[in-house]
Amino acid sequence: MGPDAYRPAEGGLCLACEHTRCEAEREHRAAEEAARDNGILARLRARAVDR
Repeated sequence: MGPDAYRPAEGGLCLACEHTRCEAEREHRAAEEAARDNGILARLRARAVDR
């Protein structure tokens, strides 16, 4: 189905907005994962486990 055939549900987002929303969601999840794995809290947890 091409972009011309796309019809959002009632009150839904257009194709461009839906794509933007999905990208933002992906970036948000990646940032949360990076913070969990590389952030100060991750370092503090690792330090506490080493004790």
